[in-house]
Amino acid sequence: MSISRHQLSEEIIDEWKQRSKTKLKEKMEENITQRAPQLQLSINTSIHIITSQLSSISPSDWHNINNIPSFQIPESLINNAKNALFEEVYKWTGVDISAKHKPPTSWDQYHKTADNWWNRYKAKWLGDQYFYPLIKTILMKYCIMIINKHYNGDSDKQSIINIVYFNALSNTMHSEITFNRTRAQPLILDQSFKKSKTMKNLFICMGEQFGIKWDLDVKSFIYP
Repeated sequence: MSISRHQLSEEIIDEWKQRSKTKLKEKMEENITQRAPQLQLSINTSIHIITSQLSSISPSDWHNINNIPSFQIPESLINNAKNALFEEVYKWTGVDISAKHKPPTSWDQYHKTADNWWNRYKAKWLGDQYFYPLIKTILMKYCIMIINKHYNGDSDKQSIINIVYFNALSNTMHSEITFNRTRAQPLILDQSFKKSKTMKNLFICMGEQFGIKWDLDVKSFIYP
């Protein structure tokens, strides 16, 4: 239902703001929770393929290869990410009606601006709170665990860990997800590499460590 500009009141605007906050939290929760099984699938598929390939090259260096535990995203990561994004919604002061050339005359119009706010910052927030701890700590710890348990060869274990880790990471970076009424999008958002300082610094540091230059500021981001 639309109203005239003259009928806008603080009570109506506050009601619209609270409704938008509720919808934004629902959307944030969906975005985080629906990515989890796809991230797990991408990582587990890659781990299965690369460990099978490595073990076929040197079977005696591996044991119980069929009993490698599946990668699982901890509930604590999901909950921490959701709570951090919910805190951003809590701090949001709402649509600045005074700055609008044409103030909204319905909640749908109001929420469209609120949704644009979420779309503008989601890559940064998901990068900082979800993708960064997943890539930097959780995935690496998992790779270290499975190599320590299932690899007993003479080759440098850290090299094997790196091979497994970067294969899983590469597969995840090139995977997609589709949400309700949206087209496919990267499982790890491209913009997170630009807008999340923690993500950007992580990949720059990894690039320096392994002698690969990561240019994350180019207009069209292409993975090396």
